Amino acid sequence: MQSTPTRPSHHANASRSLFQNPWPGMTVDPNPDSTLSPPPLPPPENHDSDSDTSPTPTDGTMAPASPSTAGLALPISIERVRALDPRPPHPPIKVVKPDWGRRSSTAASLKATWLGHASFLVEFPSRTVADEPPRVLFDPIFSDSAGPSPWVGVQRRLPPPCTVAELPEFQFVVYSHNHYDHLDLPTLQQIHELRGDRVHFLVPLGNKTWFEETGIPTSQITELDWWDIATLPTHPHSHQELKFVCTPAQHTSEIGSKYGPFDIAMLPIWRGGSFSFVARLGFRVVHTRESILTSWHATPAHALRMHLALRARHSLAMHFATFAGSDVEALDPIVELEQAKREMMMMPPTSAAVGDWWMEGGMGVIDVGETATVLVGETEASGLENEL
Repeated sequence: MQSTPTRPSHHANASRSLFQNPWPGMTVDPNPDSTLSPPPLPPPENHDSDSDTSPTPTDGTMAPASPSTAGLALPISIERVRALDPRPPHPPIKVVKPDWGRRSSTAASLKATWLGHASFLVEFPSRTVADEPPRVLFDPIFSDSAGPSPWVGVQRRLPPPCTVAELPEFQFVVYSHNHYDHLDLPTLQQIHELRGDRVHFLVPLGNKTWFEETGIPTSQITELDWWDIATLPTHPHSHQELKFVCTPAQHTSEIGSKYGPFDIAMLPIWRGGSFSFVARLGFRVVHTRESILTSWHATPAHALRMHLALRARHSLAMHFATFAGSDVEALDPIVELEQAKREMMMMPPTSAAVGDWWMEGGMGVIDVGETATVLVGETEASGLENEL
């Protein structure tokens, strides 16, 4: 008798069209804001849970008017905004004109330019000096808001550092998941109009049909399930290839064990635009040790643990400031990241000292439009490309 293949735990049916989060504790919809999920897309696997902490509502929380799932309120703690304490270790995030790291002539280097929110343009070393270096664009959003229309959704606080047309040549676009603040239809349409068949799109399982419906040819789309691998040539007739691995956002220790160490990682440290309306009203959402928010997005403390679990040599913070509801909310993640570093130094058994991003084993922030340059496999990094 032929045995039936075992269905992956994150597949809710046998046809690979319905998905679920397989980890204990994820019993509510992980999308805190109904304006962040495009309705035309097939039900996607939730690849957006940036921490492995299960949501455990605590006593004494406040539940302001907000969406709920299956009759469950979303308990969050809020407080009135007060002066930041301690003083921010980094000046407010600003937008600078990108130079894409062109002032760095080192060939064997990775160059990551932050385009705001979760969007980065990453340049990889080319095989020869004569070759165009391969570049990958991650989660591009150039719209003024993240939502179903320009008038509905979370409004952008910091503008993009350039236009889509001003981006250097790139060969791949990678989408982590299909929330509006990561999968932006107007930006996708611009990319397809300007770059045509010169770009290949890599998308999570359940999204390929939607991309085809937007006009992207099937031959330019690769759909990946968790732990799938795609190896693609960087240019037509090129002998250089890039390998892409689709992993869950949880269980970073497994990712670090299988694929680490990483020369550079871009890690979310905030909830993006979720609950930004609280900041606009003059309040602050408080990160308690265990709360419903921790199942949706990583806090700075979570991101720091992810950095260590991934065995990243250098990590850049993202998913903050761009869609913040106030100047204070844009700075809070930086303050909390530094606080988490200090606490980690005093927390056995790790007691790890984590420096700024350009230091070996460090993690930190850069400005929107700034390029971080990291030498591949070496213990040096250079940055502040726009300040040199």
